[in-house]
Amino acid sequence: MKFLVILVALLINHYWTRDRALPGDAWFERLQGYIQGWAQRLEGYDTQRWRAVLLLLLPSCVLLILLWIVEGVWFGLISFGVHIALLLVLFDPVHLRSWTQRYLSHWREEDFEGAYLYLQARNPSLRLEYSDDQEAVHTQCSRFLLITSFERLFAVLFWYLVLGPAGALAYFVLLQMRREHDIDASQDFEQPWLTRLEFVLEWVPARLLGLTFALAGEFEATFNCLRGYATETQSTAAEVVLACANTAIGRTQKPLSVHDSEDKDSVNTLVIDIERESEPLTTLQYAQQIEDVLNLLDRSQIIWVGALALLAVYGIGG
Repeated sequence: MKFLVILVALLINHYWTRDRALPGDAWFERLQGYIQGWAQRLEGYDTQRWRAVLLLLLPSCVLLILLWIVEGVWFGLISFGVHIALLLVLFDPVHLRSWTQRYLSHWREEDFEGAYLYLQARNPSLRLEYSDDQEAVHTQCSRFLLITSFERLFAVLFWYLVLGPAGALAYFVLLQMRREHDIDASQDFEQPWLTRLEFVLEWVPARLLGLTFALAGEFEATFNCLRGYATETQSTAAEVVLACANTAIGRTQKPLSVHDSEDKDSVNTLVIDIERESEPLTTLQYAQQIEDVLNLLDRSQIIWVGALALLAVYGIGG
C-alpha cells in the first residue's frame, strides 16, 4: 500500500498548485505551547528534556492509535486516506514551483530587493547584509529550494517507507524543533542527543538523494562528488545535498577562458585558462539556474517513483 499512497500523495502535491489550507505547521505550534506549559509545572526534572521527548513521541503515539481504530473500516479506505492526508500535511504546504515562479517574476524585473523580501517571508532565518547582492540572494534561493525539498519531501518519504507513518511524523517533529530554534534561539535545541538524532536520521536519505541527483543530472561528476561523502561522518545533510545538486546542474564547473597568448613571439597561439575569472552571470542566467534546480527536483521525484514501483513489483517496501 505504501507505493500507492506515495504515488497519490506526490500527484496531489504536484498538481495542487495553490497554497494548501491544511493544518500544516500550526498544529505543532499549538502542541508545543501545551507541552511547554505542562512541562513547566514539573519540579526537580529536566523540563527541556521531557518536553523534547513528549514532542517526539506523543504525536506518533496518537497517530498509531488512530490508525489502529480505523484499520479495516470501509475496506481500508479510511486508513488509506489517513496515510495520504498525513503525507500532504508533512509536505511543504506551499507549492514550490508556483512559489518559485512568483519569485522569478521579481528577479526578471530586476526587483532584487522584492525577490529577497519574498524569499525571507518563506525563510525567516535568512539574513543578508545587502538585499541587492544578486549572487547572495540567488544562492540562498537555490539553497532554500533544495533543503526544503530534501527535508519536507524526500526525507519524509524515506522514513515513511522505512518506519511507516509514525516514523515520518517523528522526523517531521524533529525538524520543527530545530526550525523553531533557528528562528528563535530561546527555543532550546541544544540537547546533544537531539542534534545527533537528526544527523543520524538524515545521513542515509541525503546520500540517497545525492545518488538520485547523479542519475538525474551530470552522472560522472555528481557520482565522484558523492563518493567523497560516502563514508564521511562530519558533513551535514544540507552540505551533501547542496554539493551534489550543484554538481548535477553544472554549477561547480568553472567555464574555460580562451584568449590569445600575451607572448608577442608566439604565432596564432590560444591559451586555455581555467583560473581566469569568468564573466558574471546575467539576471536571466541566474533565473535559468533556479529553473534547472526545479527540473532536477522533478526528475528526482520521477526516479524515486520508478524505483518504488520496482520494489513494489518484488514485494519490497509494502
